Amino acid sequence: GHFSGRITAPLVFCGAVCKQMLAQKGVYVGAHIQRIYDVTDAEMTAQHLTKAQFEAWKAQTLPLIDERKAEAMQLAVAKAKAACDSVGGIVECAVTGLPGGEPFFDSVESTLAHLFFSVPAVKGVEFGLGFAMAARYGSECNDPYIWKDGRVETTTNRNGGVLGGLTNGMPVVCRAVIK
Repeated sequence: GHFSGRITAPLVFCGAVCKQMLAQKGVYVGAHIQRIYDVTDAEMTAQHLTKAQFEAWKAQTLPLIDERKAEAMQLAVAKAKAACDSVGGIVECAVTGLPGGEPFFDSVESTLAHLFFSVPAVKGVEFGLGFAMAARYGSECNDPYIWKDGRVETTTNRNGGVLGGLTNGMPVVCRAVIK
């Protein structure tokens, strides 16, 4: 049924087809496991937002920035399994190559959140700094614009590539927490 893990196979298949279609337009999607239980991987930075890195993660059993965390993550899962329990985690995703300013009516955040929440175990979604913005001043959450190499960019990506529901040309960075 809807709450079964069997929903995963068709979602993964559809995602793989969509990623191929997007790649033809120069848009690339990548993700790594940011956290399993109490074991946290390094956070994604600009150096990780490349097609080559996304391909490397796709080839890993546990896609991680710091591969030294794999053993601890596997141990956390094994301990929970031995206790007839389970653990949650966080998946950090990025999209590069999106043009700025799309779409006008359905915001990028609402559309992506809707898709994330179609996976029954997802319990939270954040973009950019996300929930950490609650502990910052507004000025610390802004992404100032600059003119660079003939195009408008932001000097930071605190909003995860989305401002006012529109893409701003920077990588879209978001995270989903799974129970």
